[in-house]
Amino acid sequence: MLSIGRRAKGRAAPTHGRKPIFRLPTLFRRKRPEPLRDPDALSTELARRAIVLARRSIVEYTRMRVGRNWPQLFSEAAFQEALACACKAATPLCLVWTTRTARRAGLTAAACCEVCADPSGAHEIWCETLARVAVDALGKLPAASMGEDREDHAEALRALRRLPATPPVSLSEVVAPQEAARFALLLPLERGFTDDDRETIRNTLRLALAELYEDLSRRLDVVALTRVRPARGDTARPAGIRKARFLRYPVSKRRAKGGC
Repeated sequence: MLSIGRRAKGRAAPTHGRKPIFRLPTLFRRKRPEPLRDPDALSTELARRAIVLARRSIVEYTRMRVGRNWPQLFSEAAFQEALACACKAATPLCLVWTTRTARRAGLTAAACCEVCADPSGAHEIWCETLARVAVDALGKLPAASMGEDREDHAEALRALRRLPATPPVSLSEVVAPQEAARFALLLPLERGFTDDDRETIRNTLRLALAELYEDLSRRLDVVALTRVRPARGDTARPAGIRKARFLRYPVSKRRAKGGC
């Protein structure tokens, strides 16, 4: 139990084993998440986030669509099987959205760390690196069990390989309307969706991706991820990348010090 001891003529009264109140802020100090500096770690994180995004979005929208009878529906074994198949089928598409969000978060992290001597060159290196990492993450997703899943996998692979050749999109445009319509067809519900339903699904995905963006913008170490191992005797950095001056601080502290 924490308490404040009474002062007695110039000296503090004993607390009898109780911690003083000035140590209270340390109890609420959040553990800083590990930065993402290794391509393999980023690949695993993208795959994990895609799986979480698929299940979270499908479960949340299904509960909202069904209403208060959702516990009864979710308790049925047949629905649980259909839900698992839907999540597995939607994961490749969710990986595409996760990768686009990571691309935008990496550009934000690079700007805040002032790592870009040549912004266009640095952005190109980052996008190429992220595309390779995302293709590797696609291979870490759960194996497809239905025939149509292979087509979703192939479409996701094509979208990831086109990533360096396409301009970065804003967070509000990460989920395209036609992709939201494809996602709606994967839901374990009756396929009677209106345009308003598809827009609701799109907004649900946007909220989840906004949280992902905030997390990745703090954890991505763009300098380490884009660093090309130099040849023997060559210590030059890739064009457009220089060492970050404020890399040792998290994004929130840099902003508090007047950074971007």
